[in-house]
Amino acid sequence: MIRASTHQEIGVLCNRTGLVPTPYMKGISLISENRILAVAGYDRWTDNCVEMHIWADFLIPGFVRAAFEYPFIQAGKGLVIGVIAGNNVAALSFTQRLGFEVKYVIKDGNAVGVDLVLQEMRKENCRWIRRLN
Repeated sequence: MIRASTHQEIGVLCNRTGLVPTPYMKGISLISENRILAVAGYDRWTDNCVEMHIWADFLIPGFVRAAFEYPFIQAGKGLVIGVIAGNNVAALSFTQRLGFEVKYVIKDGNAVGVDLVLQEMRKENCRWIRRLN
């Protein structure tokens, strides 16, 4: 079942990713038999953009679709960004498979010797959302 995230589920996302959320973070969760399988969190909202974070123990295409439909369709945003430590090879590979594009690398942005990678997904380039036309 995919549903709006509870405080506990957002906590799992933050604990698993090292994320420090703002009070404005919202999310959706994939739950099965009272087990948290995946959480997508959305934070740092602007008029047209939101920062997205995903943690998954188990991931299904329906959850990925919902994770992108929430910011693009329900929240009406045109852009989703991801900010990932350059040494997190698994996360960088995962987000690129989802369709994110690297837009900027900040040298030593995460820590000395560890870059910070800024990625984006634009609504018009997102293959996960259903088109109405």
